[in-house]
Amino acid sequence: RTLKRGGVEPPIIAAAIQAAGAWIPGVADAADISRVDGKMYFEIYRALGLDIELPDKALETGISLMWTALSTGRLRVFESCTDWFDEFRVYSRNIKGIIERQTDDCLDATRYILTSGLQRAKLPPTKKTFKVDGMEYARSSWMG
Repeated sequence: RTLKRGGVEPPIIAAAIQAAGAWIPGVADAADISRVDGKMYFEIYRALGLDIELPDKALETGISLMWTALSTGRLRVFESCTDWFDEFRVYSRNIKGIIERQTDDCLDATRYILTSGLQRAKLPPTKKTFKVDGMEYARSSWMG
């Protein structure tokens, strides 16, 4: 999924993110916000239930990780992520080899996932009960 919305209130953004799974941890960029406001930005979103941290924003390392993952098939992007593909098509370097920063929010988010998010990744919570012959039992072990 991609979510690209500017000028939207934090509760709406948090709800849209949580729709994919409230348990999912993430990384978020507060670079365009002052140091004090950036801290408040994180506090607001954490208070709304998001588990977020600042990403490692290493540009060249992140681009290399992303290109390698795409080239080797370890990273795949669904066709439905049209915003991502719109950015990918125009992502380029100028004659001096410097990245032409245009619209790159989705690609930055992908880079942040690869540089920081994989360490935060986890499986969805498991169900604590199971059914046998229509009866529901709690999962436990002899060790508690």
